[in-house]
Amino acid sequence: MAHTSSFLDYINKLTNDKRKAEPPKLITKQSPRPSGLNIHRAEIISVAREYDVVGWRLAWMLERIESGYIEVLNPQESRSLLSSATSRLSLSPKDVRCIVWWSKDFANWLEHYKADDWRLKQYDLHLFNFTLNPECNDLEPNIRTSLDGRLKQLRYICKTPSLGPDCVNLRIGPILQYGKAGEINAQTNMKNVKLILEYAYDLGIRDVTFSFCSFDDKIKERMKDRNLELIPLNLDDKKWTMYELSSMVNGIAKKSVDQQSIQLCACCEESGVYDYPAVRHASCVDAHKINQIFSARQKPALTKVSSKKELLRPGCNCNYSVDLSDCFAAQECDHGCLYCLWKPKILDIDGFVNIDF
Repeated sequence: MAHTSSFLDYINKLTNDKRKAEPPKLITKQSPRPSGLNIHRAEIISVAREYDVVGWRLAWMLERIESGYIEVLNPQESRSLLSSATSRLSLSPKDVRCIVWWSKDFANWLEHYKADDWRLKQYDLHLFNFTLNPECNDLEPNIRTSLDGRLKQLRYICKTPSLGPDCVNLRIGPILQYGKAGEINAQTNMKNVKLILEYAYDLGIRDVTFSFCSFDDKIKERMKDRNLELIPLNLDDKKWTMYELSSMVNGIAKKSVDQQSIQLCACCEESGVYDYPAVRHASCVDAHKINQIFSARQKPALTKVSSKKELLRPGCNCNYSVDLSDCFAAQECDHGCLYCLWKPKILDIDGFVNIDF
């Protein structure tokens, strides 16, 4: 018994000495990596072009991240084929290097990030396609956070070292003109946009993406139901708008020390828009930008940078990613924006029902 006791004491001493010599290891939780047949892996995930997952379904998305996968239509299947073929898309950080988030309101996302939610912190990089328009209750009736609150969200993202202004693609639009039905006077949803551009510039943002509203029958009918009329913009109207925007950003830059102007980028527009010298093609999912950020942060580059995805809108200049919009094909977006090409939830004019699960 004495020998056994001495041996245990000796082992305990070795263990205690080792604990003193080595710092405690941080236990970092990670999403499991799915295995088996029909597993799809992509380094860039887009969440999501056509539905504001961050604003309305983030809790569900985080549950999928925790599980390590999400069911998606097979990436090679076109929506037009009405195919039911699905695969499991890995959400493991061993496969996903970057998540591109699209939203008008990052309040929910930032709440989780500030709380050190491992489901977000496990990834190498987050990019933010952050849409910020001047407040317009006529067109965006159900955005839960005020513009002032969303500007504070932008500030937090830009001032947080693990995120930063390079991770933000500020989006404005879609730019449109509208009026009350039967009235002559037209108005735009870009009133006071200069204040947003000035604020973003001071935070270090140098890329701004814009688009013009599609003159779509669904949008026209939706606005008509609200006693509003969508006014079409021809190419000359668009060029005048671009002239106004470029004058704004150049004026903002002249007041700064470095005088580096904001680069205006147009998303999926007609070719004549890109003839304007101050405007270039937007790339809302930009693998080259991602690699630049990885290089600056001394992280490995993406394994493969492929060409733009074939099934996106005409004129799209994005690199390949797997977008999760189809996962929400049955959902209506609770923002209820009248100009939306997706499926906004349009309820009674007196109010909207907020649903989050």
